[in-house]
Amino acid sequence: MGKGLRWTVALALCVGCVACGGSDEQATEQPRSPEPTDPLARGAFEVGVTTWTLSDPARLDESGNPRQLKVEVWYPATDGAAELPRDEYDLLEEAPPDVAATLQGVTTTSIPQDAARDAELLTTFAPYPLVVFSHGNGGLRFQNFSICSHLASHGFVVVAPDHTGDTTWEAIDGGLGVAEVLEAFPERAADLPFVAEALVNTDGPLKGAAERDNWAMMGHSFGASMSLALTEAHNGIEPDARFRAAVPMTPASSILPLFGYGVEQSRVPTLIFGAQRDGTLDFEKEQVKAYDGIPTEKAFAAVKEAGHFSYTDLCRPELQELAQALGEDVGNILGDGCGNDFIEPSSMLTIQRYLVTSFLDAELRQGVEGRAALAPEALPLSVSEPIDYQTSGFE
Repeated sequence: MGKGLRWTVALALCVGCVACGGSDEQATEQPRSPEPTDPLARGAFEVGVTTWTLSDPARLDESGNPRQLKVEVWYPATDGAAELPRDEYDLLEEAPPDVAATLQGVTTTSIPQDAARDAELLTTFAPYPLVVFSHGNGGLRFQNFSICSHLASHGFVVVAPDHTGDTTWEAIDGGLGVAEVLEAFPERAADLPFVAEALVNTDGPLKGAAERDNWAMMGHSFGASMSLALTEAHNGIEPDARFRAAVPMTPASSILPLFGYGVEQSRVPTLIFGAQRDGTLDFEKEQVKAYDGIPTEKAFAAVKEAGHFSYTDLCRPELQELAQALGEDVGNILGDGCGNDFIEPSSMLTIQRYLVTSFLDAELRQGVEGRAALAPEALPLSVSEPIDYQTSGFE
């Protein structure tokens, strides 16, 4: 438990003790969530992370077996998490054997994160609002672990699946063309509520961690398109009301009409991130047009020197050798947003931390401070200078 949260709990307990001692002051109830903290800074909570493998018996693969999903969960943890080793993702362990064999000479194959593996859930303020993250085409569930861990430190639970058949490992094999993207769309649309329901219904160590009907969708690229799709009406069907906000990062909005969706049918407040130097998707047609078409409360952060992959943790300088070793496709793609010609990863993360944390506080907690922080004049220079920013409904 971080210092801010310890102070909040200690204050509540202290007030209670004074009341028991005969003071005329009324004891205050222990708060259900931590006091608001600086969205740019690490939050009040320690963070735990765990990995699940889920099976969906309602969907069978080509062999007739239930669809398998590897899932990552970040969550607020107890004080004891601070004493545990920091977790890391080792690509040698994650990769299929044939891919791992090509990485043996790479200097850095592991990615550390500020979270403790399988730490104990902090139940004091549970259940927490739930954020469902969807990776991009040919991505990985932990490609945005920094913002996921940051959100957990601010009192959110984040769940992110590997979309089986549409991950980095299939991309390396050259198997993710247009046909595969179209095939993956309905699978992704089913994956995301499935993993959310698995989390809220678990009887395991994370029982009671997540709220049952207070969710947000967040994603990058293809995952950003899913963030839009799952919060829109389509073919006359209203979206799942449990998803109450959307955070799409560089979405491919033009594919939505192919499946009966469209941004003009959005039903929730939406924070869109755009990359003005996006070399994978057309910034004007895919991102600006999406923002313009959304009829609900909305905000648009268009990062001036961002490319498509600037929004991911894959742009860390120490991972560029790894990207090249993974193959020509992955290496070239990561050139769209990574390196000295684009925004510094630390600056991009600053933008994400401030805007995403404030937005989700406003929408999932009805936080007054979070809503106020989204007004254009409220943005700190470290956030406002690298972006073009506009809002509708947050002024």
